[in-house]
This record gives sequence, C-alpha cells and structure tokens, in this order.
Amino acid sequence: MNNMWDKYKDIGIRVVYTLVRDKKLMNIVAVSPRDDDYCYSVAEKRRRKYGNDLFTKGFEKLESE
Repeated sequence: MNNMWDKYKDIGIRVVYTLVRDKKLMNIVAVSPRDDDYCYSVAEKRRRKYGNDLFTKGFEKLESE
C-alpha cells in the first residue's frame, strides 16, 4: 500500500492517510486507537473497496463499515 502512516503516540491513536497531491488534499483512510494492526487492517479493506480513488479523488463521506 502506498499510504503514508502517521502515529499519534501521545494521544493513543493511529491515523492512516493518502495524499492527493495534484488536488492538495489528504484522504483520511482510517483512525483508531493504537491496537496492533487494527488500523492498518481497516485501511487495507478500504483500499480494496475504493482502489485508486484513494489516491486520485477526494471523499466527502466514507461509508461506515
């Protein structure tokens, strides 16, 4: 996965996001408490669901799983 990972250890969450550079926006793919690989698992499911749209388009609203 070509996502950028950002870890917010101080507040106990993990954020997975992608950058759509030509549109100057960031898609937040998953946010969760720091729980091993849970956030990465959610992000991978969304990558399979949305494919390249995560890297080329902005999302107004993601469906809840």
